[in-house]
Amino acid sequence: MVLTTMGSIKSDDPLSIWEVVGLKLNDMVLEGMIKESKLDNFNLPYYAATMEEVKKVIEAEGSFTLQKLETFKVDWDTYIKKANKGLDKQAREAILASDIRAVGEPILANHFGEASMEDLFRRFKEVVLDHMEKKKCVYFNLVISLKKKG
Repeated sequence: MVLTTMGSIKSDDPLSIWEVVGLKLNDMVLEGMIKESKLDNFNLPYYAATMEEVKKVIEAEGSFTLQKLETFKVDWDTYIKKANKGLDKQAREAILASDIRAVGEPILANHFGEASMEDLFRRFKEVVLDHMEKKKCVYFNLVISLKKKG
């Protein structure tokens, strides 16, 4: 069996793409646009395990032999660059922001209200553009090959 999943380099790896959304939600609380209690009660259980953590869980569970465990990095906007050659950076990040919106908006709108979404994702797009210009932003992926014991 081969699995691929998002991971991290270390367990407290800062600034995943969802943490950017969280920072913008916090800004909206500070500006009085979202109630603080709404943010305090929201939980999006996202955790990207490290290679070592995955290895320990597989070994502790005991049903599989770990054949191979590899990692690779992918820029946040790699697939956009490849599929849309010739687009400038701002256009690529607009696509990235709309992709994250497509995934996250149903959950976020249900909790914070539909009215907040346009402003939230406008803010997200602005900070992602700024962040990506300053730092190389990558997804850290794990590829795991397992064989069932017995």
